[in-house]
Amino acid sequence: MNDYDVIAKGATTGAFIQPLDSAGAAFTSADAKNTTTGTFKMKSGSLTVSKALTSPSGNTSPSAQNVVLATYDLRANGEKLEIQKMGVQIDIVNASASTTGTLFVKDAATGETYLSISADTASLQVVAAPTAATLLTNQRNLSTYITIESGQSKTIQVVATVPSTATSGVNYTANVGQFYTKRYSTNDYTDLAATAYTGNQITVSAVALTVTKNAAYSDFSKSNGSSGVKLAEFVLQASNADDINVNTITLNLAGTTTDVQNLRIQKSDGTQLGNSVGSPSATGNTYTISGFTINKAQSVALGIYGDIASGAVAAGTTTVSIASSGISATGVSSSVAVTGAADGAVAGQIVTIASPTLTITKDSDSPISRIIINGQTGVEVGRIKLEATAENIHLKKITLMAVSASTTWWTATATPANISKIYLYDGATLLNSGGTSLVSGSSTISGIDVTVPQSGSKVLSVKIDSADAGNSVPFVVASIGVFSTTTTDLEAYSPSLMTTGITLTANASSSNMLFTNTAPTIASAMTSGAGSIQIAAPIGKYTITNTGTRDMTITQLEVALTIAGATSSSSALSGIALWESTNEGTAIATTNLISSASGISAATTTSGATTTSIFFTTFTQKNVISAGASKTYIVVADTTAIESLVTNPG
Repeated sequence: MNDYDVIAKGATTGAFIQPLDSAGAAFTSADAKNTTTGTFKMKSGSLTVSKALTSPSGNTSPSAQNVVLATYDLRANGEKLEIQKMGVQIDIVNASASTTGTLFVKDAATGETYLSISADTASLQVVAAPTAATLLTNQRNLSTYITIESGQSKTIQVVATVPSTATSGVNYTANVGQFYTKRYSTNDYTDLAATAYTGNQITVSAVALTVTKNAAYSDFSKSNGSSGVKLAEFVLQASNADDINVNTITLNLAGTTTDVQNLRIQKSDGTQLGNSVGSPSATGNTYTISGFTINKAQSVALGIYGDIASGAVAAGTTTVSIASSGISATGVSSSVAVTGAADGAVAGQIVTIASPTLTITKDSDSPISRIIINGQTGVEVGRIKLEATAENIHLKKITLMAVSASTTWWTATATPANISKIYLYDGATLLNSGGTSLVSGSSTISGIDVTVPQSGSKVLSVKIDSADAGNSVPFVVASIGVFSTTTTDLEAYSPSLMTTGITLTANASSSNMLFTNTAPTIASAMTSGAGSIQIAAPIGKYTITNTGTRDMTITQLEVALTIAGATSSSSALSGIALWESTNEGTAIATTNLISSASGISAATTTSGATTTSIFFTTFTQKNVISAGASKTYIVVADTTAIESLVTNPG
């Protein structure tokens, strides 16, 4: 038969193609037919074998059962296939390390068994790496054939049992290949995938459980009467050989045993393991546990909880330990007995019984002194820092007061007259909705619940609204502080109301604030760029705004003057004067360069790379800025004696 005897047409394109033989050459009469059947093979199916991505690697344990040594994907290409035999061998370290029982080949998806063969079968386990030839020699008849439709795949597993005598370091590697297969369309039987496909190495290691104290959980203090206290935390680590079922845990208790009640074990998710021991003993507190499994190569944290008795003596300590060999467990696959803390007892954290304390101070980030004018709202004036020990403390009430900087200068009524409302914030949360007014100089804020964490801190922010001009007393200097720690003024619970253990330092008072009805704001109005060399060159320009409610008179102005980049000590400024922008060219004040550091009169020029404070104190006119208005002033100097490229002269 020749190629012109066959008409082949593309199913999708409809284009005709020329038939080729198996070598890719033109199909001619020289191409042989099957002398038995008288037919020509148009296409022959094939089998693709690959190690699956899910094929296991790593470790197993002695006595482990149903251990998957390798997983393979089998794919039929071109036609339906039926696998009737396959080569399978296990590469082992030595004959004494052979798997035991029965070796299986199973369907990974359904669990159907295709092959079950005694592990003692000759040449099933070998100490040399299997080859295509040895797999062909040792093909095994399948009890159930593996049928795969064309273009489809099936996944198989090689499953074995590890002997109890296997020692650490023994390893197993599964090999498959040489699949004797019926091809349905080709209508023949042949060996496909005629090579050795090697799985990952599976290594035997001991089943072990390691117990350690969780170093991330520190020793701490706790008050008597506290309930639900995490007294200790331990980490249980399973080896990489097998999952581990924990059966019992035994705890010891050092210290006065009557100080602790209702001792119990909990997982990190809050699940309790076993029952509670109401009155624990110094030793032998054993918990029977079910359903607690630690996956191989994984760790689990266990917390030991209890209640500290109300009669526990302050300054005493208690420590929970996992007893020596105090954990009894079993390997899930291997059924191997496992002992935790086999090398000795593992002590947990030291818990010191202490009375709770609350310390109240001014926070280091509290605002500095400032000027506050009439009618300002939401001005932060202070920050109060609360620190707790031995217990979480709940602040339920606090009283704040206005503290005069001098009772000689300002009366008790003058100071609070400048404050219309006080606000207390926990972060961005306002604790006293709408603010609280001062009554007789103090403001009590109640109905709150601020948690100060044990061995931690909480910072509260104090803000105020200043009174309007009609109700205020100007030029008062005052601060805001905590009134007292008596239960009348402050309520803190730990969990009961604290009557002792509260320390208040300097009333946690804020920095002093000047309450007035006018205040200046100053902004630079100078444009940066190249300066000029002249007798009266502008070196600084400032706009002063009166933000208050009454006129403001400027009686002194200080300017920091800097010369940078000078290479000669003779580089200098002189003739420094102050102009008002509405009357440029007319000096309204001059200076003799008084040093603010020493108060000593200096020369009339400044030279080199220096910074000098310049004071304008004598004015030729009265400098009044009306409420809400602004004026701009210019600092000028004789720059004829300064070097070129010198920067930032003012």
